[in-house]
Amino acid sequence: MSALIHAARRWLPLCLLAFALCAAQSAHAGTTYRFGGPKVDNCKQDKKVYTCTAFPLTAWDDAMIIENGYTVDFTISVTFGYNHSLTMSGNARLTSSGDLHIGDIRPSGTLISGGSFQAGGKFTIGNQNQKITADITAGSMQLGSGSQLEITGVINASGPVAIASHARINGPITGSDITTSSPVVLNGKIDAKNGRFTLASGSTVNGDVTALVADLLASNSVVTGKVTATQTLTLGSSVTVNGNVDTGVLTLQSSEAIIKGTAIVDRADLFWHGRVAELIECRKGATVSDCSCVNNQSGYPFNSTLGPKCGQVRPPEPSPLNHFRIEHDGEGRTCAPETVTIKACANANCTEYYKGGAQVTLLPGGPTVNTGSTGVVSAQLSNNKPGDVSLALTQNGSKPTFSCFIGATSSCTMKFSSGVSFEIVAPDHRAGESAGATIRARELDPATGQCAAAFRGETKSIAYSCRHMTKSSDQQGLSVTGVLTKASATLRCDTGGAGAVSTKFDATGKADLTLNYKDAGTLNLKAEFEDASGEDPFTVAPSAFLFSDLPTTFVRAGDTFGLTVKAVNVAGDVTPSFDKTLLGSGATNTALSVACVAKGAEGKLAAAGVEFNKGIASASLSWSEVGSMDVKAKLDKFLGSGIDVEGTTAGNGNGCLAKVGPFIPKYFQVDGPIAAPGAARAFYYAGEPIPVTVTAMNAHGGVTTNYSTANSLSAAVTLTAFDTPQGTENPGSGVLKATAVPASAFSAGMASARPEYWPAGATPIAVKGLVLRAASSSGVAPVTSADGKGTYEKARPDVHSGRLRIGNAFGRAGDTVGMPVEAHYWTGKSWLFNQTDNATVIPAGAFAQLPYAKGGGAGGPQVVPVGKDLKIEGGRATLERTGDKAGWIDVALNLGVDKKVLACGNASYPDSTGAQLAYLRLPAGCRDPSARAVFGEQSPENRRIIHMREVFN
Repeated sequence: MSALIHAARRWLPLCLLAFALCAAQSAHAGTTYRFGGPKVDNCKQDKKVYTCTAFPLTAWDDAMIIENGYTVDFTISVTFGYNHSLTMSGNARLTSSGDLHIGDIRPSGTLISGGSFQAGGKFTIGNQNQKITADITAGSMQLGSGSQLEITGVINASGPVAIASHARINGPITGSDITTSSPVVLNGKIDAKNGRFTLASGSTVNGDVTALVADLLASNSVVTGKVTATQTLTLGSSVTVNGNVDTGVLTLQSSEAIIKGTAIVDRADLFWHGRVAELIECRKGATVSDCSCVNNQSGYPFNSTLGPKCGQVRPPEPSPLNHFRIEHDGEGRTCAPETVTIKACANANCTEYYKGGAQVTLLPGGPTVNTGSTGVVSAQLSNNKPGDVSLALTQNGSKPTFSCFIGATSSCTMKFSSGVSFEIVAPDHRAGESAGATIRARELDPATGQCAAAFRGETKSIAYSCRHMTKSSDQQGLSVTGVLTKASATLRCDTGGAGAVSTKFDATGKADLTLNYKDAGTLNLKAEFEDASGEDPFTVAPSAFLFSDLPTTFVRAGDTFGLTVKAVNVAGDVTPSFDKTLLGSGATNTALSVACVAKGAEGKLAAAGVEFNKGIASASLSWSEVGSMDVKAKLDKFLGSGIDVEGTTAGNGNGCLAKVGPFIPKYFQVDGPIAAPGAARAFYYAGEPIPVTVTAMNAHGGVTTNYSTANSLSAAVTLTAFDTPQGTENPGSGVLKATAVPASAFSAGMASARPEYWPAGATPIAVKGLVLRAASSSGVAPVTSADGKGTYEKARPDVHSGRLRIGNAFGRAGDTVGMPVEAHYWTGKSWLFNQTDNATVIPAGAFAQLPYAKGGGAGGPQVVPVGKDLKIEGGRATLERTGDKAGWIDVALNLGVDKKVLACGNASYPDSTGAQLAYLRLPAGCRDPSARAVFGEQSPENRRIIHMREVFN
């Protein structure tokens, strides 16, 4: 007992200390860092932006609050802990130059009712089982961890986006590859146009889907919207698309994969109960009932109620015109043009535009313009009298419904004031080039009421400023130089700061300027002098597109390959403001096409239009053909400027260098006789030439027509033979002959071959479903028809050893008798009559005869004059012989390739024309068939009698 008491006294102080520490930790209240005005350690504040070089939440239970309108920018990667908390609202913003990981914060610590996130690396949000409202931009993303996470906002990643199960995203999603787990709900547009979109089982998408490849996995997933998949679209079992689809290769897997709209395709494979409710348009056809691109294995016949129906799909009708909207700033200057924006609205609040094109005239004194395919157009009007004017529109001589707005205020009144004004003409031009601009000083002459020149012959220090009308990452600014004075200033367009340039006006009040801007976008140049002002917007387009990161090795036709496209200025430097985020959706959407082909046809380049990030785009493409080619990038009328931007992989102005490639076939397809019920040839005889076609194919199941000797792109192919399971070469003790398909045999991607499968020895063979395989080891790289499944090896004839037999015949002297000729085949156990032979033809000169008769029989040894070729039908034919006197005739059939007859007693048969049917010869002994026709010597064999009894009553 005393020992226990002693021990207790020894441990008691330590226990009390531990208890105190635990109590202290439990009582700790974490620090709350409020980003809304107060200073925060390790963070530099510039107005409403905090730039942090270290994570301020140093304790395990610290909290961060970012107030509305404030930004916290970390220059490092940031990871929040479980007991941290993050509160954001309104326009609060949290950014990181590296990774941003808020996925470990407990649900109760995540209070995000508004704002946005941006991560240069990966953004992760996971454990939050609650609703979050925020826009998210990152290099890549992991959204959710299987919990009931709901995000409302715009999701935009330059790399892959992974969405965990049970997540709900309310807003558009953009990424290079977008992948979901099962199930998710996505309410918004899906944009993976440069990569793959994978929708897991049981998921829902309410919005349009755009991808290079789209996989909608089985089962019970539903997409409500249009699906555009440039290369392939696959619907798994019980997947439904409530909308139209536009793709390269469409696959509807078994079963009940349903598209409830139209389908525009290169090819469609409809498996069991796969259905397209409306029309299927074959891009190479598009005429009524042209279903040439449809592989229909749905079980529903073409043009039946549930079966595929083909024709031309009508384009969607544009949204109807609701009214017009005029947007202006409310102020103008006499003797100077004033720019307004006219919108053709498709709904009452003008959030959607009518894109069918509408022509209107702006009043007073404005031009006639067309809203075109965008529904939005700019127009300029001028007024030479000071005072208020009311803006209006006319259309086809009458006034349409329209509204006017100054910002958010409804008003059609524009106030014009008098005085000197500047009319600036700043031309659209290319980045980095010096462009000539003009500025005119104009004022109203009170004596004439007309506009006249001002500042004639004077030099003025004009304050020029510029501002970005599109967002920009430019740090260089716009250079403005007076042509006559050589004075210049570099204007920071991001801040709108002004720079004075000594400007000399001529006798007409005009001065010349030189502009130079090394980036891309739309700018507004403004000139001010005392109370005079004027401005003009202009667009600077990239000078060209340059390519890099081209494939360094061969590419198989139809396979995806990548390259990089850069938008550059005249000096070849990247224009970083050529950016889809800065310029808006579609502004950098650049089409890729085949610029030229070294040899052969252009083929089809499958490539979604690329959009750029900071002047650079990564493109994912596939080409349907073989050979080498150049890729062309072209953007028409950048930002409506009328300037086209283009470039090729050959470099600008260098002709066709065909620098992309070489491309080789994806595989060979071997087509030919198929052992199927009702087929014309159920099998071939061993040694008989088997007609097959070897076709060079691309990954989409199309023929690579450039694979030909004319283009020097084909290679020699060797054929081999396997059994149906593809495990044994040369099955049934056979050997394949005539296996070489020379490169010269290929034309337009196809070559014909006639291989022969012979017995290896004297024993006859019987092979069920002989698989013929094509492979080429020459050329750029090996190409084969083998894929482990036999998908591309469609020539699978049954091959049996065969023979022909001639039967004896009997008749009176002077009569004609029919000698039966029969085709037999080897079953593997015995010879059977081949009633399916309707193909064998025996040449007229292949028969020889030898007479043995008491009085000379039917003449001397001779070739039998049968008159015409003897065709086997239903396995039989009849050779007719006539004997002029009693005796017999021995008849033999020369099946070989030379004149020698190899029948029994062949030494005495005369030579005859070979029938070229050596594969029907027996391997040994009496190799050619022979028989005897008897005339007048004895009764026919079928009347020979062993015993006869006659009874008379």
